[in-house]
Amino acid sequence: MAVADAVMEFNRGLAASVSQIQKHVNLRQGDITLKLARRKDKRRYRKSTCAAKASYQRYQRKVLLAKMCLKEKYKKTEGVSYVPGGIASWNPVS
Repeated sequence: MAVADAVMEFNRGLAASVSQIQKHVNLRQGDITLKLARRKDKRRYRKSTCAAKASYQRYQRKVLLAKMCLKEKYKKTEGVSYVPGGIASWNPVS
């Protein structure tokens, strides 16, 4: 049931899926529930519309590049801080 609800919410939106599920299990549809579901659908639509814009995608690339540059800067100044299976500054072989 939960998987069907998630798929329906993704395909049709929360308001439609909540409405249909409540009808299916013979529950009364609450006005506040539908209002909140519609509000969440609007927010999801605005977010997806914004994410599809080229300007937002350029912004995201700049943020990612800045994070990568900062990470490289820290790696150069501090050195490698994690080595799988050991400590970077400790070498038992030598």
